[in-house]
Amino acid sequence: MFEHLFRVVPVRSAALTLAAGSLAVALSSCGEGTDFSKPGGSKEYTYGTKISFAQSGAATSYQVSGWSKPEPQFTWTEGDTAVLAIRVPASDAPVVLRARGAGFLNPPELTIQPIEVLVNEKKVAEWQVGDASEYTAMIPPEMVKSGGVLTITFKMPKAISPKAAGQTEDPRVLGFSVHEIELRKVG
Repeated sequence: MFEHLFRVVPVRSAALTLAAGSLAVALSSCGEGTDFSKPGGSKEYTYGTKISFAQSGAATSYQVSGWSKPEPQFTWTEGDTAVLAIRVPASDAPVVLRARGAGFLNPPELTIQPIEVLVNEKKVAEWQVGDASEYTAMIPPEMVKSGGVLTITFKMPKAISPKAAGQTEDPRVLGFSVHEIELRKVG
């Protein structure tokens, strides 16, 4: 019945069998035809395309870890690190990462959310994120020259839960509410 959704892999322990089964169920709920063997999915991103993080958007296909469930207009990062994987075509031009979003703030203690942005483990920007705005980072041409997967990591050392901040009962550790992301060639 479900054979078309899964590839059978031998497993040697009961714990791994349970974990593998849970992972297969989770992956199958993400949609038929998604290639999970390739980070960023099998579809190549087109430069200039806006990736919406709203409930109706397509951002979940790029999210690797550290993301909460999409809300009507955005998706929160959850924890102090969030990772995206985007398969891009080769480009001789530098590329700009543009993100529109807001930081989780707790004035007067936390009036900005510091975010370190890494691409393929190399720091490309440090953002001081406050209210909803646009934030950019330049991705050097050598990172996109051959194309392939860009792993974009957001590190938020001051992420905190609304519960710990005394704002609400929400226990999620929040850092950055992302509305959309875009990669655009420069020049």
